[in-house]
Order: sequence, then structure tokens, then C-alpha cells
Amino acid sequence: MPGWATPNVQAYVPQQYYPQPTQWQAQPQYAQQPRPITARGVSGPTTAPQPARYALPSPQSLGVSAKLNLESPPPQRTEQVDWTAIQSRIAKLKVISYDKKASANGVFVKLVLPTADPRVGQPVEAQAHSEGAALIMALDFAEAWAAKK
Repeated sequence: MPGWATPNVQAYVPQQYYPQPTQWQAQPQYAQQPRPITARGVSGPTTAPQPARYALPSPQSLGVSAKLNLESPPPQRTEQVDWTAIQSRIAKLKVISYDKKASANGVFVKLVLPTADPRVGQPVEAQAHSEGAALIMALDFAEAWAAKK
């Protein structure tokens, strides 16, 4: 049928059915440079006014000092420790294990206390300038924990 011509018909598709571009597909909006203002033959500033800069307060106004204490620490006091009382406190708490480690900052003491589950112990740690002071501190923490139990 050579006499039949196909009509030039375009289907109408409403605009709402076209997918809108997502954020990463959209064309970037480039900031346009402001054009210089010319009024009565006089051109204005060619650059945009700069926003005000934020000024940080000085450390001294915030109470921060840069003075470092480079002196050696004062000598540690040697105090009398009642080791018999410490031994009785350890026995009363039924301490499972006791570990101490000396460091540059003093002595680190770790006690492990029994719990309701015999496979798990409650660690209690303390650090002080001497073994006696660290042990007394750890025992105080352990007794406070045992009182909460």
C-alpha cells in the first residue's frame, strides 16, 4: 500500500512522568561572578565584599597558660603501712589474685575479687607512689565494691 503514509504523531506524555534528575545527576550551578556596578559613568568596587573574619580569643583570655612546670616533682613521703592490717583485709575480701608492677609514676596494684560466677573475677586497680599506698587504695575500692554487691 504505497499510498498510505504514516502520520507524524507524537505521543503526549505529561511532564510529571519524566524522571527528575537526582542530586548527583543535576547540572552543577556555578556561582556567577558579580558584575561591576556602573552608575553615571563611575564603576563601583570590582570585588565582592569579604565576609567578616572570626577572631579567636587569646589563650590568656580563656585562662590557659603556656607556662610549663619543668621542675622535678617533690620527694614522696614515706608513710608507715600496717602490713598486718592489709593482710587481714585481703583475707576478709577473699582476694583471688594480687599483682603489682613498678613504673616511673609509682606502683600499679591489681586485685581480683571473687564473684557469684567462679569462672569470672572482679578486677580492682589502683596506682600510687608506693606499694603500700596503692594497696590501701585498691583495698578501699574493693571494700566499696563488695559493699554494693
